[in-house]
Amino acid sequence: MNWFPVEIDIHKYPTNKKDLWKAVICFGLSGGSYTTTEITLSSDTIISSRHGFALNAEPMIQSGIKKFTAMTYSPPHLIIAHANNTMKHYLVTATSNYLEITFKQTLYGHTFRVDALAIEASKRRLVSSDRSENYINQSDMKELPDSKINTLRFDEDKIVAIMSLSGGSLVRSWPFDS
Repeated sequence: MNWFPVEIDIHKYPTNKKDLWKAVICFGLSGGSYTTTEITLSSDTIISSRHGFALNAEPMIQSGIKKFTAMTYSPPHLIIAHANNTMKHYLVTATSNYLEITFKQTLYGHTFRVDALAIEASKRRLVSSDRSENYINQSDMKELPDSKINTLRFDEDKIVAIMSLSGGSLVRSWPFDS
């Protein structure tokens, strides 16, 4: 089974009793579906788990093209980039037995497939990147070179990306203009 993309959010669970952790794993599945799993665990056992599914969430765009190209999660926001240059925003909410995944909006604006996403929900910031953003003068190019941003992260001051190039990898940073 192909699980792509995969996003994992893990943080300490607020409790006074003992050290507990909450891990949320979001991933795309072949066939256009995706799932979210929340696991509460201690240092020696799994305490509980809940799951949420969105079956056939994105219709087939073209045969052979991945439906999901990137994913990011910051509770309760799940952003999924799709092969048609759009991003879809979902809210993940917990019920007593399962996780509910609710569509909120479609985000537009990219001219190429989005390859990397990063979000910080508390600051209401989403950073996304497609391959076209790496090349300033695209009008003379017949096609974009074989490169892409694999990973994006950011803080208050800067955006940092890990890029794949035909000759290897590169770390690049930009100032974060507020």
